Amino acid sequence: MAGPDFERPDPAVPRDYVSGRTPAATQAADGLAGDAQYFLPGADLPRGWWHWFGSPELVLLIERAFAGSPDLAASRARLRGAEAQLRAQRGLLVPQLGASGSASYGSGGGGGQGAGQGGGGQAGGQGGGQAGGQGFGAEAFTVYTAGASVSYDLDLAGGNRRRVEAAAAEYRRQAQELQAAYLALIGNIVSAALESASLRAQIEAREQLIAGQNESIELARIRVEQGADARADLVTQLADVAALRATIPPLRSQLAASDNRLALLIGSPPAEAEIPRVELADLRLPEAVPISLPSRLVRTRPDILAAEALLARRSAEIGVEAADLYPNLTLDAGFGLFGGAGGLALAAPDAVFNLGAGLFAPLFDGGRREAEVDVAVAAYQEALALYRGQVLGAFVEVADGIRALENDAAALADQRTALEAARESLELARFRRAEGAISQIDVLTIQRRYEEARFAYIDAIASRFQDTAALFAALGSGPLGDAELAGISAREYLDYTHAELEAGRIPEEGL
Repeated sequence: MAGPDFERPDPAVPRDYVSGRTPAATQAADGLAGDAQYFLPGADLPRGWWHWFGSPELVLLIERAFAGSPDLAASRARLRGAEAQLRAQRGLLVPQLGASGSASYGSGGGGGQGAGQGGGGQAGGQGGGQAGGQGFGAEAFTVYTAGASVSYDLDLAGGNRRRVEAAAAEYRRQAQELQAAYLALIGNIVSAALESASLRAQIEAREQLIAGQNESIELARIRVEQGADARADLVTQLADVAALRATIPPLRSQLAASDNRLALLIGSPPAEAEIPRVELADLRLPEAVPISLPSRLVRTRPDILAAEALLARRSAEIGVEAADLYPNLTLDAGFGLFGGAGGLALAAPDAVFNLGAGLFAPLFDGGRREAEVDVAVAAYQEALALYRGQVLGAFVEVADGIRALENDAAALADQRTALEAARESLELARFRRAEGAISQIDVLTIQRRYEEARFAYIDAIASRFQDTAALFAALGSGPLGDAELAGISAREYLDYTHAELEAGRIPEEGL
């Protein structure tokens, strides 16, 4: 068979994702998301890992996205198209049967009776003349034909078999692209939901601080009226509250954009999305972090498997083009009947049978076929480079995720310490202010540090959740099983769409 047989690549894989060794666990801290996370090298991440965050709202968002995402619907349609193309290419491997039939109507004349009943001499001449005149009268007739034919391409060079091989590889590629689309959607949903949760926490923290400062402002007004404080202290405090309040509208804009992004991901208009609220305080940080071996990752991660399937397709396409360099033999057979009714048509049908073979051998084409083989080889080289890049990119994503979890835990512990110190410093400042030991401006300065520490602490919490989800997405295999993929590519979805279009209706979305 022309062309190379595909060999599954065996990329060089490192023993570990990070330099040195994967740490056993992250640092622990007090408070929300402060638990230590334990890395489990060699363990595979199970499907449904998003349940580990303990948020029913997050699970609901993902389920709605599975049902309504336009991107998933498009990817599912591409898989069905690839399956249909595979069926079409398989048809080239079997004999092709055909049938034909026709009926035609016509009229014509004849002179076969011109020597009829006339005798000798004048009588004979008259008889012959009369008979001949009657023979040229027009007569109607109908001719019928029917036939069947069969042809079979022997596929001597294997071009058709390579076409089937290429179509099968494309089907596998689209199946893995669909798996990757599911993973990307899950990652985007988790990321956007956590971003919204973080923004809500930031807004709530600012509103609480503003409420507390408003109480302090009322006390400051009284002290100014009593002459205990200078008005400059009150004005400074009012300015601080106004500045803090001014940070809320941009956060609300970001929150609206994040929620609108979620609406897009689940396939709903923003006004009708009714996005479930995911709150940071309700989330649970997964303690176990399975880390698949690098050699295992290249056999389970969907984007790598899709790149591998593309490589298999390019290999088969070399064979498709190379097969055109060799002779090709086709066998043909046919059987037909023709007959009819009428004056000139046959009274009984006649049968015709034929059997033949056709051979085509390329002799000279100016190097076109060789050039097309070169094009296919270059496409294979490109696919191989893309495959290697996909593998390296996957290793980098996992390595980044491991280091991010390690550093996020340390950052959260430091931010927790900084927040507790800032809170204690603020309490002491307020106590000293009550004793008249420091000015209100001194208190406001310390309060700003506390606010900054509180906002940074919220960001640190969100980062632990965000980076954990990102690492899981980098390690995850496709969420669909073989049976689910077969169900998605089932032909009835195409039949449904075809029937709806024939009826003048737009098919339902999300199929």
